[in-house]
Amino acid sequence: MKLGNATGATPEERLPELGLDPPSARNSVADGVTHARISNIIDMSDMLSWIDCQLKFAWLAGDTKTVEQGYGTFRQSALNGLSLLISITGGLSQIRRICRLACVGMVTADLHDLPRALNGASRPEIAVSGEMGAHSRMICSNPAMPIKFASLVVFWAEVE
Repeated sequence: MKLGNATGATPEERLPELGLDPPSARNSVADGVTHARISNIIDMSDMLSWIDCQLKFAWLAGDTKTVEQGYGTFRQSALNGLSLLISITGGLSQIRRICRLACVGMVTADLHDLPRALNGASRPEIAVSGEMGAHSRMICSNPAMPIKFASLVVFWAEVE
């Protein structure tokens, strides 16, 4: 569950070094917009674990799933968030700081290792953006989320 080190000069150069490939940015899932910009802060809507218009992770974490699988679903949600940030700003180099990740996981009541699974959302941001990716984080869990998605991540980012 480690990403390794990258030496590229820009976040865009570090993405492939780390084996991270953000998908194309998606439209919002429902009637809301994908993001709202308030001065130099971008507040993004929920980033789900979509891959090719399909939910790759549609299960209840803790229900015969491992922390590594939880890590994977949060990582995919975070990559989708990076993709949207790229489409909004024109490039990750325009981001001053990823301020906060609000993470929600669909989990069983006895799963107490959610913080380790949430590292799947945090580690790509820090590995790609360095100090600019260091963020505060919020954890929520819900045993009955809509359309059976396993994770969602909400980004707040300060941009140029």
